Amino acid sequence: MIKDRAAEYWSTRPPSTYNVCGTTFFRWSKPPHPFLKLNTDGSVIRNPRKTSAGGLFRDKWGNWVMGYTRKIGWSSILVVELWSIRDGLKLAIDRNISHLIVESNSSTAIFLLSEDPSEFHPLSTLIFDCRDMLHQISHVKVVHMVWEANMAANAMAKVGHNILENFVIFDYIPYSIKYACIAEILGIEFPKTS
Repeated sequence: MIKDRAAEYWSTRPPSTYNVCGTTFFRWSKPPHPFLKLNTDGSVIRNPRKTSAGGLFRDKWGNWVMGYTRKIGWSSILVVELWSIRDGLKLAIDRNISHLIVESNSSTAIFLLSEDPSEFHPLSTLIFDCRDMLHQISHVKVVHMVWEANMAANAMAKVGHNILENFVIFDYIPYSIKYACIAEILGIEFPKTS
């Protein structure tokens, strides 16, 4: 009964993007059953220049499945974004996830994964590695999502700046991203920033 009412409520919600008085609002949307959603992001601290990547998996109710973060060091934001996708795909394969929606706010990374890049592209090894893993998941969609609807992944990527190890998997929600996750699960809308 409660699940039916919740499903009814969510089916009547406005789409994840809408416009009010000239301001566009965005919110994270839950994946349809039987998919899990992987949200990925990279983070760059400009001074001193440090980079990290991260992501999180959630189910059709928005429940935490797992998260991860990687400390990368000196790098470009595109490399960091691709690493965040690569790490998530590797975890999905290792955990036998067969239905996956991958969301990233890097339109360039999404483009490179959807088009045939040249083998001479400076990031071709990383791109081909991601593309190979995408083919190993039976039902997968790769989607561009704006930053405002990807805040929990952004917070997860920032966790990587403070970890001692190079790569950490979280079976629980780190305290520092708890409120971003709650806001997304509740469907709180955020205005588009410049």
